[in-house]
Amino acid sequence: LSFAGRLNPKHSIGASLFLSVRKLNHSEVGLTLDGGTQVPGESDPLDTFVGADTAANNDSLGLKAFHFALRLGWLFSIKPRLQLGVMVQAPGIPLKQTANVFAQAFINDNTDPMTPTTTTTLYFDQKVDANLPIPAEIEAGVEYWPAEKVMLAFDASFHAPVPGGAIVEVAEPVPVGGNFWNNNTARRAIGNAAVAGDFFINDKVMMETGFFTDLSAAVKIPDNPDRYYDTRVHRFGGTLSVGVNVSGVSLAVGSTFLYGRGKATGVELDLGNRVVDYIRTDARSRIVYLHITGATQAASDVSKKAAEGIRARRKRLKREAEEAALESAETERDAPEPADSP
Repeated sequence: LSFAGRLNPKHSIGASLFLSVRKLNHSEVGLTLDGGTQVPGESDPLDTFVGADTAANNDSLGLKAFHFALRLGWLFSIKPRLQLGVMVQAPGIPLKQTANVFAQAFINDNTDPMTPTTTTTLYFDQKVDANLPIPAEIEAGVEYWPAEKVMLAFDASFHAPVPGGAIVEVAEPVPVGGNFWNNNTARRAIGNAAVAGDFFINDKVMMETGFFTDLSAAVKIPDNPDRYYDTRVHRFGGTLSVGVNVSGVSLAVGSTFLYGRGKATGVELDLGNRVVDYIRTDARSRIVYLHITGATQAASDVSKKAAEGIRARRKRLKREAEEAALESAETERDAPEPADSP
């Protein structure tokens, strides 16, 4: 649902209310073996151990979140070639948030060879309430045309912080999500910026380029984490593409590059003491996208033009055949009749 209107030649406003639907699936399967003595086997392709501690877990989460999101916008035409736009998004209005939680695990404890093996089991399968908030956001952008064939744009955005809390909360001691799941909603306030330019080389060729930031809102990972934290990587990127418009067919080919550095959480399992240790590690991100814009439309336009050409050719051939047949008939009618033989 949206509305927009112009107050006067310089000011315009707009509002939109839309339904946000988010679905998140997370699953883990873990198998761990510690200690024990390997039994050599000549014919058995599998390794066999005696007196080993073993553990296995199978965890999965299926989250669904429905929110109403309200956005308000304002556009100010400062000059004919200079515009300023501002968008404000309120925190999401929750409608329904649920999670299907499944957890299954067992631990075989052979720490003391003098006592029987102790097996601990766990099974949990239930649908519970969830919490996946949408933070408030504000975004501002400027568009400027310094020349007829040059357009420059600058965009800045800010996302409000999200307080800490459980995404999924179940009765203890049931684990949620496994060893690689962050069950905390906390997010930092973060801002990002982008600058871009469009250059129209001529009527048929244009070039688009830009640079942007993708800073992470994940909370800082402590030196000695006691739980799993989301990866915190700040990325910086650039994009370049070239577009052509020939005979009404538009096609753009380009690439986007991103590079980032930050921190991540590593997991170390100490099965003997039945504990999971977390460590902070370095993380790097290198991403390259190759994209083709308008390829489907270009192919459709080319096919349409080809089909129109074939139809036009068929009509022309049909018309020429009809004209030839008509001319032949007129020639036969105008020809003199042969004289009778005596």
